[in-house]
Amino acid sequence: MGQNGGSWCRDPVPWAEAETLQSGSARNRSIAARICRRAVVLAVVGAVGLPLGMLAGAGGVGAATRRAMPPVSVVPPAAGSVMPGIDARLLGVPLLPGVGVDASADLAAAQTQLADLKSRQASLTAQNNELIARSLKLTAAQQQAEATLKKTQELVNRVAAAAYRGASDDLLAVLPSSNMLDLSRRMKLAGEAGSSLRAIARRATAARRSASHGEEQAAVESVRVQQQLSEVAGEIPAADRAVQARLSQAASDLPARKVAGLGIPVAALDAYLRAERIVAVLQPTCGLEWWLLAGIADGESGHGTHGGARADVHGDVFPPIIGIPLDGTNGTQPVPDTDLGAYDGDPVWDHAVGVLQFIPGTWRAWASDGNGDGKTDPQNLYDASLGAARKLCADAGPAGMHTDDQIAAALKPYAVTAALVKAKLARAREYQLQGLPKPDPTVAAAITPG
Repeated sequence: MGQNGGSWCRDPVPWAEAETLQSGSARNRSIAARICRRAVVLAVVGAVGLPLGMLAGAGGVGAATRRAMPPVSVVPPAAGSVMPGIDARLLGVPLLPGVGVDASADLAAAQTQLADLKSRQASLTAQNNELIARSLKLTAAQQQAEATLKKTQELVNRVAAAAYRGASDDLLAVLPSSNMLDLSRRMKLAGEAGSSLRAIARRATAARRSASHGEEQAAVESVRVQQQLSEVAGEIPAADRAVQARLSQAASDLPARKVAGLGIPVAALDAYLRAERIVAVLQPTCGLEWWLLAGIADGESGHGTHGGARADVHGDVFPPIIGIPLDGTNGTQPVPDTDLGAYDGDPVWDHAVGVLQFIPGTWRAWASDGNGDGKTDPQNLYDASLGAARKLCADAGPAGMHTDDQIAAALKPYAVTAALVKAKLARAREYQLQGLPKPDPTVAAAITPG
C-alpha cells in the first residue's frame, strides 16, 4: 500500500460531512333478507350521494381522511429495490439534503404510501373475513332459534289439545312419566308444562330477534368494509407505478447521498457494514466493526468521493481514484511497477488505487469480492472494504481488535508513523461514538429489508 505517508498512501482529503349452512325455505328467506338489506344500504348511499369516506367513518381511507405525507429525506424504507442487499440498519435513516430534486425522498414517500395502502388492504381483508364468520354464526343462531320456537310451539299445541280432550294417553305421551298419575294430576302438569314451554318460546323469539338484528348490523359493516377494500384496491396500482417511476432516479441518487450525522455516502457505509458482517462469519474473534473501516477510508479517499468520484448502486466508483506515483518524489518512497499498469495505468511506477488506496501488489494478496459480482476491484467500495477488513484481521492476529492497543497494532502496517496510527484510530472512535442514526419515525412502519 502507500509509502512514506502510511501504506494507505493518503492524499489530503477533507472529512465528508360461508360455508353453506342448512337447506330449506327458512335459509332462503334469510339469505334473501340479507341481500335486500345490503341492497337498501347501497341504494341509500347512491341516492344521497354520500362519499365513501363518510360511510367509512373516521377509519376511512378516502382522500379526506388520509393526509399526504411530505417527502422526508431518508434512505427509502424499501431501498433493497434500488440497492439489493442493503444493510437493514440503514433503512429509513436520515440523509443530508441533496441538490435539486430529492429522488431518494420522493421514493421514500412513494414506498411509504404503497406500504400504507397494502397494510390497510390486509387489515380490511381481515375485517371482511371476520364479518363473514360473524354473519355465518348469526345465521346459524337464528335458524336454531327458529327450530326451537317451532318445536316448542308444536309441544304447546299437543299439550293444549290433550288437556282439552282429557285424553290421558295423549297427555302421557306428551308428558311421559314413570309413575301412573290420575287425570287431574296430569292436567295440572299439563298447565305447568304449557307455562314452561311458553317461556321457552319467548326466549327463542328473543334469540331470533337478536340474531336478526346482529345480521343486519353485520350487513351494514360488510358494505362499509367492501367499499373501502374496493377503494384501496383501486389506489394500489397507481401507488405501485409511482414507486416504479422513482426507482431509476433514486438509483443514481441514493448511493452517493450522505447519511446525516456521519457524512458518509450510503454506498460506502453499506460497504463497511457488509464487510463487518462477512468478517464476523469468516473470523469471529476478530472484532472488526464498521467504524474502523470508516475511520481509515475517510482519510484515504473521503469514502470514495475524492476528486468528485461517486459510487453507483453496485459500489463501483467513478472516476477511478488513483494516487500519485510512488517514484520517490513528493515525500514518497519509490515502488517500481508491479502490475504492468493494470490497476493504476502506469507501467513504470506503482500508485495506490481505489477507495482504500491499496498498492497493486497488496491488493493482489487481499483482493476480495464484497458485492458478489464475481469480480475483485479496488475501485469498488464493497470489494475494497472486505479486502481491507480481511487484512486488518490478519494483522491483528488471534487476539483480534478489541482494545486501542490491538487496533493500533493492526493499523501500523498501513500508517507507518505513530501519529498517523493515532489519527486514524481517533477518527474511527469518533464514528463509533456517533453511531448509526435511527430510522426516521415517519417511515419506520414501512421499512422492509431488501
